[in-house]
Amino acid sequence: MEIIACEAKRTGKGFIARNQDLIKTLENATADNIKVIDSTIGKRGLLTYLKTLDRTEPIKIIPYKGKFEIEAGNRENIHVEEVEGKGIKIVQGKTRARVKNNAWVKPQGETALLRFNLPKATKSIEVTEWKEAIKKAIACASNEERMIRCIRIEKDGKINVIGCDGFRMVITKIYDGTAIENCNIDKDEAKTMLKTLEKANNVMLVDNAKYVSLLSNNKMVSVKKTDGIYPDWRRIAKNINVIAEAIFDVKDAKEALARVKADNYIRIFVGDGAITLIGDSEDYTAKESIEARTEGKARFAINPKFLKDMFSMEKDICRLYAGNEASAQKFEFGDSTYFVMPMFVEWKGYPV
Repeated sequence: MEIIACEAKRTGKGFIARNQDLIKTLENATADNIKVIDSTIGKRGLLTYLKTLDRTEPIKIIPYKGKFEIEAGNRENIHVEEVEGKGIKIVQGKTRARVKNNAWVKPQGETALLRFNLPKATKSIEVTEWKEAIKKAIACASNEERMIRCIRIEKDGKINVIGCDGFRMVITKIYDGTAIENCNIDKDEAKTMLKTLEKANNVMLVDNAKYVSLLSNNKMVSVKKTDGIYPDWRRIAKNINVIAEAIFDVKDAKEALARVKADNYIRIFVGDGAITLIGDSEDYTAKESIEARTEGKARFAINPKFLKDMFSMEKDICRLYAGNEASAQKFEFGDSTYFVMPMFVEWKGYPV
């Protein structure tokens, strides 16, 4: 039997793990079904559900025995029945789900055993997470103004790596416990950090008064911190009046965006179970829709380059928190969140 392992903490008869870690562990499994505690669950169905939850927050998985709601009947008469059985309960914040033993199982498929390992202490940083966070911050940092030419690193239990150019901003969370003080690092210096991370698998980070140093393979690379006050990114992140929400597949969005002609701006409509992208042609013929789970309705226009940059660095599921036509739009992908300012365009005659 295939055995896969995820780092977790014990809680009673169950475990608490980072949702992102659990998703990565399941994606690496070759089997179709997963044995979780004392229940067998179909991998595809379990992954689909976990990806609808917040990847940045921990989830608790505990054994459950009691009532489950299942669909029964035929196509003409589908109804919900309560049945007794065993399974698992998945908890994240106020969200709770009971998954019955053998749910989503592929009958002829192989089964992998999921083990939860207690965390081990390490002195090395999480290279992949740091590399991705710095890469995204560089992409969103300004090429001009001094302070927002920097990327920002802040620690408040977790580490936030921020990039901002006045029109868009990305915040990526890292949870590896690295000891680092809040600091600004110039974009060019940050590129030096990125090159070091791309060439090494085992890196230690040392925070000095004026420098941040990376130690790898008996070599040290130091980058200088930049003095000054970084923009209040927390205020920007909180100042959004959300009027609609959507969850959609990033791959679908990339393909739709590639088919839409939009050089200067792209109109986006959210609602009725879809996200519609409309290019900047005068007759609105450049139009594509993707399936989405939506709540509420919103419309706005943004720079298509910002969308392309963002989707090129992300994958899997996106959660969109849409504001009005003049509000920043929030796109959430696992540990990374983007805020994009809208463009002001003419909406008269807009066909949707």
